[in-house]
Amino acid sequence: MLEAEFKRLKEILKAKKARSAIILSNTRYSIILDGNVFVEDKYTGDQIKWFQAFGNKSIVDILKYFKIEKIILTVKDKEYNFKDIQEVIAFLE
Repeated sequence: MLEAEFKRLKEILKAKKARSAIILSNTRYSIILDGNVFVEDKYTGDQIKWFQAFGNKSIVDILKYFKIEKIILTVKDKEYNFKDIQEVIAFLE
């Protein structure tokens, strides 16, 4: 289920030219989606290589292992906060 939701979110964000930051608990990294997927250090804002942050774990593994603290959606310079991926998808559709 998570993999399908993640793919759907990625497609919608790309189509709407929006950006989403998935803030994870108990780690210093966030997952950023804007058509592409990359990792950002929450404290410095620096872009980090996926392997450096999460090793060889897939995005689904990360979403299962780490709790999502919040998701920040940016659409046309407006920010919205959500608790999970389903809320973001419902808002964008």
